[in-house]
Amino acid sequence: MEAFALTTRGRRELNEDTFHIDVDRGLFLVADGMGGHAGGEIASQLSVESIVEHFDMPSALETDDRLVASIAHAHDELLRAAHAEPDLEKMGTTIAALVVCEQERAVHIAHVGDSRVYRLREGVLEQLTLDHSLQNMLAASHGTAVAAAAPSHVITRNLGPMSDGTPDVRSEAFREADVYLLCSDGVTDVLSDEMIRESLAVLEPRLATHAILDHAYERGSTDNITVVIVEL
Repeated sequence: MEAFALTTRGRRELNEDTFHIDVDRGLFLVADGMGGHAGGEIASQLSVESIVEHFDMPSALETDDRLVASIAHAHDELLRAAHAEPDLEKMGTTIAALVVCEQERAVHIAHVGDSRVYRLREGVLEQLTLDHSLQNMLAASHGTAVAAAAPSHVITRNLGPMSDGTPDVRSEAFREADVYLLCSDGVTDVLSDEMIRESLAVLEPRLATHAILDHAYERGSTDNITVVIVEL
C-alpha cells in the first residue's frame, strides 16, 4: 500500500482544507473547513487532529465503530471550541475518512458533508460517498427537477455546532490494485468523474495526485483543492 497527498489554497486567501495520511495505521482523512474568520481552518485542523489522536481508543471496538467514535469525538471537540470562543460559533468542517484494514482485507469509509471518496477498480471509477447536500436531499424527496433549482454548494450535515455531525459509514472487501481517492469539493466542483478516472487509470498514484490538483486549478476551481490517493 502507498499513499500520496497534495493540498493548495488555490484562489482563496486561506487554505481551510486539512488532510492526513498514515500508511502504518491505514488511516486517511480529508477535511474541508468553513465558518469565516479562520474558523474553517481551525475546524478542519482540530477535527483531523482529534480523529488521529482518538482512532485507536478504545482498541476493543471493531474498526468501523472506532472510526465512528473518533469522528464523534472530533465533533464534540468542535462544540467545546465553539463554546469557548464565540467567534467560532459558526465554524464547521466536512470529513472524508478511509481506513484500510489489511488483516480484515477490508476498507471502512465514513463521511460527513461533501468531501468525497472514490474507488477505481479495473478501470471503473465509483463514487462511494453521497454528498450531504441540499440538492441530494431535495432529489430524494422531490425529484431531480426540484433539486436542480437548488443552490449547489449548500451542505446539510457537517462536524461542528451548526449540525449533528453524524457520519454515513460503509465497509467493503478490497481487491489488490484498488485505488482510492479522497478529495475536497475544490476537485469535484470542476472535474467530471471521467476526468478523474482518466488520471487515476493512466498515471501512477504520485503523478495522478499532481495531475488531479493541477487540472482542478486549471479548470477554474475557486476553492481550496485537496487530493489524497491510496493504492492497495
